[in-house]
Amino acid sequence: MKRIGDFEVDNQLLARARARFERNGAWRPRNDASFDQYLRLYANSQNRLSHLTEIGVSRAMGIRRYKEYFQELFGGLTLSERYVNYRLERKQSLLTDFSTTPRWIRAFVHDAQAHGLRPERIFYKNPRSQTEALFKKQELLIGGKRCSLKHLSQGFWVIKRISCEVCIAVQEGRETRTYIFPAPLLPPPLKSGWVAIHLPAANSPKSTGNKWFSFLDAWHFLQ
Repeated sequence: MKRIGDFEVDNQLLARARARFERNGAWRPRNDASFDQYLRLYANSQNRLSHLTEIGVSRAMGIRRYKEYFQELFGGLTLSERYVNYRLERKQSLLTDFSTTPRWIRAFVHDAQAHGLRPERIFYKNPRSQTEALFKKQELLIGGKRCSLKHLSQGFWVIKRISCEVCIAVQEGRETRTYIFPAPLLPPPLKSGWVAIHLPAANSPKSTGNKWFSFLDAWHFLQ
């Protein structure tokens, strides 16, 4: 086997395809690309049919050459199937990539993973684009539950509306504190439609008897 681009290619199949390509050279147009040019292009899963113009051939010719000489090398997949697989793999890797999220979200994800959970980011379609997908900034999917995250720098936590199954508040100070609230257990909204929770600092006199402290590190709600 030989590594070419994103694929492991059988040496014998490669040699056979190359020999067949060269043997049929007299039947191809003069402006056709070389075997190695096609091979480099098809070995990259990100390439689409539009990239065929880079080697000076039409889409129709590129598709025909792929079926004739290269499809067998790449597991029998069509060009469309290969690109769909690439997009799915790419999307799956992005779901668990938190490198571009704020530091407090990365800290929460680390704690969740330490408790055996697997947080994933949530895509939504960009209304200004037919193909681009964006991420929900402060929403994650954890254990099949849609979770809304809120960063607390002060004691009050105010929610304009509850659209998720679980609400999570991350309070930073000398130590990071994570509160996990199932939406049905939150207080009823005010007339304005807002829900307000008071989470004072743990060493504050106001913390005595605060019922919301029982939701501190309540990871079992996400199991």
